[in-house]
Amino acid sequence: AGQASRHEATPDEEALQSLLAWLRGTTLGTVFATDDAAALDPSVGRAGFSGLLVAPYAREQDGYLMWFRHAGAWTDLERAAAERIGSELRQVALGQQRMRATAMAQANAELDRVTYVVSHDLRAPLRAISSLTEFIEEDLRAGKAEEPFKHLATLRARIVRLDDLIQGILRYSRSGQRRHAPVAVDVGLLVRETIDLLAPPEGIEIVGRVAYLHTPHG
Repeated sequence: AGQASRHEATPDEEALQSLLAWLRGTTLGTVFATDDAAALDPSVGRAGFSGLLVAPYAREQDGYLMWFRHAGAWTDLERAAAERIGSELRQVALGQQRMRATAMAQANAELDRVTYVVSHDLRAPLRAISSLTEFIEEDLRAGKAEEPFKHLATLRARIVRLDDLIQGILRYSRSGQRRHAPVAVDVGLLVRETIDLLAPPEGIEIVGRVAYLHTPHG
């Protein structure tokens, strides 16, 4: 049940919850008024209230403004004022709903982006590790004594780099949530590590010159 916020004289919580249940199942316009609230809920009448004026503004979240009076009829001016307040609150609620929808869309886009990075960037190092295990298996079957140990050392190094890559992806996924100070990056080292993670097959050599990249600060 929705939580009622009360100001000044109103029926008790039980009566308000009963009215909310009635309002949920009732088709209302922009404003609802009655001078016989006891007919809707006897507890309202027992509390001494006869008039009820309602302006719904966010029905999905039990958003209703309710005014109560002990006696007298609601005037056209009071109805118009309630309708105007309800209209303004509906605009506020609609704006909040759009903001939530935008935030949800951004979160989904961020999730898709991270998922793509994970699925794409982890394939190459995993293939390299798989290739090393095949080399070790072939060397063991051929009875080679030294080569498996060399491959195991390379395998351990690539596992460490794979862990670093995973940690980097995690940091990347959070990059939009906070501001970071710019840092210097050794691009040449980055390229060499990337080539090593790709583990090009024998006979393939990747060569080239890393151009100077100027990163502005400030």
